[in-house]
This record gives sequence, C-alpha cells and structure tokens, in this order.
Amino acid sequence: TEAFIIVGSKTFSKTSGYGRETLRFSGPAHDTAATRRVDGHPVLNKYIVAFDAVNFGEHRGDQQYDETCVLRELNKAHAALPLQWPIGRLGLRDGQLG
Repeated sequence: TEAFIIVGSKTFSKTSGYGRETLRFSGPAHDTAATRRVDGHPVLNKYIVAFDAVNFGEHRGDQQYDETCVLRELNKAHAALPLQWPIGRLGLRDGQLG
C-alpha cells in the first residue's frame, strides 16, 4: 500500500485562488500549531497524510467498483489514517488542486 505521513509540517505562506490558473502567494503565515516533544525535539502537532489514487479515466470507470479495486482503496485509507486518530477533527482533502 502506497501511503506516507509527514509529522510536524509547518505553514509558511498564505495563499489565495485555486489550481494552476489562480493560486497565488498572499503573504507570510504565522503557524500557531501546538508543539510536542518527539525524541527530545519540539515538533509541531500537525500531519500531512497522502496515498496514491488510481486514474480510472473514461475507459475504466466501472472497474473502480470491482471488489479488488475497492479493497485496494480501503487498505490504503486504513494505512494512511490509523484508527486512533481523531478522524472527526481531521481536515481531509481529495488532492484535486487543479
């Protein structure tokens, strides 16, 4: 399963717009996330989680509902989003950024 987690991510910039056409830098950001200690070092209590997606495109659209494909996607979500995380407080995004 292709998934990864980045722990302690920091926001450096504010942005406006969406995607390639209108996404722009709109100023510096002051990250106010809480910190915690990890191996003796202060780390921001923020996470980025990502896992790949299959492009079913216009010719394979119905295949995404095959049992094998559905199980693959569920396994990726399980690997990327451990059950002990407070899912209700996570800001989930689909990655369609333009």
